[in-house]
Amino acid sequence: MKKIITICFAFVCVSATAQITVYESNLDKVKSLIKYDYLPFKNRLVVLEAFKRTSTVRPPFYNAISIDENGKSELVIDNEKFRYFNYSSKNDALKGIYQDGFDAKEGFVIENSKKQIIDNKDFINFNQYDNFFDDKYIVILTDDKGKGSINIEKKDIYLTKYDIAKKTMNTVALEKVDIQRLQTKDIKTPKRVSFRPIFNTDSNIEIITKSISKNNNSSVLYRTIYDLNGKKINDYAYKTTLTKGFLSYFATFSTTQNEINAPDNADTSVIPTKDLDFNEFYVDNKTNEVYVYGVEMNSKKDPIGFYINKFSREGNLIWEKFYPVDDDKKGFNDFKLLWKFSSIYLYEFMDDDNVVISISGEKGGMTDLYNHFFVIDKSSGKLVKRSFMSGDLRTRKMYAYGEDMNSVFAQIKIGTDRYCSRSTLIALGLNPKVDKYVRGVVKKGDVFFDSFITSKGVWLMESDDATYFKVTLFKE
Repeated sequence: MKKIITICFAFVCVSATAQITVYESNLDKVKSLIKYDYLPFKNRLVVLEAFKRTSTVRPPFYNAISIDENGKSELVIDNEKFRYFNYSSKNDALKGIYQDGFDAKEGFVIENSKKQIIDNKDFINFNQYDNFFDDKYIVILTDDKGKGSINIEKKDIYLTKYDIAKKTMNTVALEKVDIQRLQTKDIKTPKRVSFRPIFNTDSNIEIITKSISKNNNSSVLYRTIYDLNGKKINDYAYKTTLTKGFLSYFATFSTTQNEINAPDNADTSVIPTKDLDFNEFYVDNKTNEVYVYGVEMNSKKDPIGFYINKFSREGNLIWEKFYPVDDDKKGFNDFKLLWKFSSIYLYEFMDDDNVVISISGEKGGMTDLYNHFFVIDKSSGKLVKRSFMSGDLRTRKMYAYGEDMNSVFAQIKIGTDRYCSRSTLIALGLNPKVDKYVRGVVKKGDVFFDSFITSKGVWLMESDDATYFKVTLFKE
């Protein structure tokens, strides 16, 4: 049996709330599936509508609808068969692939209602990093042979920039990442140095590398910033040192899409074994301040809580905090013997005042999920509020041949016929009106809830995955 520990970082506001239904649709044999995504820079929800589901294959999408906080909708894609699409990191453009049977027909990018067709085969399946594009360029990273798995100790990183309007490509090598600082005598040496690329909202790219000390009590996170011509323009370092505990490895949510560049770590005694997976960070888009956080463990490798450090953009420490999770029967203590590894999830929304942190865990694989909430003052790091919620993690038939077949992803059982996602469990603990609404819905059979927790409110998706799909916004 295993126990999974999850840390969710939600940067949100907790205040008075008004609610409004912004979208509602019937589901039946014709309109069979709904998918959705939230655009933080636009404060809009995008809903994808799929039709004519079969029992084994997820149907193609035909419509994409963008919805604002007042329920006003805009038809982004109208009755065109497409496989999927993603919005850019700035939410100013979207890209996708038209579908012809099981095959990709051609790619497209839409910006300000202007559609650009992509017929270059190298970029039709441009999903190496889903949001590596803006309204001008699509970017991919490879080695000199065009392969996506890049050994940066031996090879350069090549950036290929596709100009959407001109339909031209240009490839440049990035100036070399400093590898020597990751290979000093006091640093753990991985089998191969990993990195994580990020495409920023101001059209530059950064390469994330990390080092961890051999005694597991300190680490440095490096952000090397490049322009799209491959020139290094900034190099920042953020050092974390634990005075009592030790850094714990965990599977980080935001690096899973880049797992191709995260090979196994030499230290296989702790899982997961990837050399990026011992902390995570978030950059405040308003102030450029950086929050570094992760799981802390004791000498027996039992998790004891989490740490969070705040830095200036340049790497100067502003404050550092550790918060234990030590409640008997609710915290780590109850599950220590079953603890195997931890996971970390980031909700990238920040309020001017507070950071909301959620730590959740499960034991036995599919039961006994608990959730702790910490509301922390952003300026000082002091604890404002703490609460606890629990639920049961249950299995649902969610996939067929690798395709998600449900409109709402929710596995945590909180009542006889109520299921919610991890983010919704956080919303229930933070917002009494959301909790009252979820528990008060009257339907025959099971009802499923998912949510986006934002600085402007909670977007709550609701469905029985058979007859209806509904979105309610709880405004702050």
